[in-house]
Amino acid sequence: MECEVCGKRIYGGGRNIIIDGAKLIVCSECARSSTPVPQTYEVQETVVKRALAPKANKVRRNPTLSRNIPPTISEDVEVVKNYGGLVRHAREKMGLTHDELSRKIGAKVSVLQKVETSKMVPDQDTAKKLEHALKIKLLQPILKVPVEDKFKKPPTELTLGDMVFVQDDKK
Repeated sequence: MECEVCGKRIYGGGRNIIIDGAKLIVCSECARSSTPVPQTYEVQETVVKRALAPKANKVRRNPTLSRNIPPTISEDVEVVKNYGGLVRHAREKMGLTHDELSRKIGAKVSVLQKVETSKMVPDQDTAKKLEHALKIKLLQPILKVPVEDKFKKPPTELTLGDMVFVQDDKK
């Protein structure tokens, strides 16, 4: 077992302590500079669990709009090249502010601003919501161009390699 504070190996049993409300198992050196876990710590854990529960009145945001998760777009569609200008022009044409449009599609104002300045490519759900709200086309199907095989030779052409026979020298 390793100390959860310093990373040293713990021989024997570790000591339970509390640091900033977190219950940790540490070595004896790290346990000297902290407070031991009281017997009634379970009450504090339930308070933490209750605080982490989702609130009923809070609006849930799209999880793909967070920074750590890349935007998802299916493989058969792509976002048009000038998506930022299209979104800005359509929003201004309809007379909507960033706040009004963000409430209408359920996205953050900062996300809309980044999309309009082309700093962020919208994910497929956000692009569909923008298309519906602004009556524009942001997603287009990907044209699949057949890839030519560079090594495939036309049947009529012959090369020197096609005509040469290689003989093995047998000793």
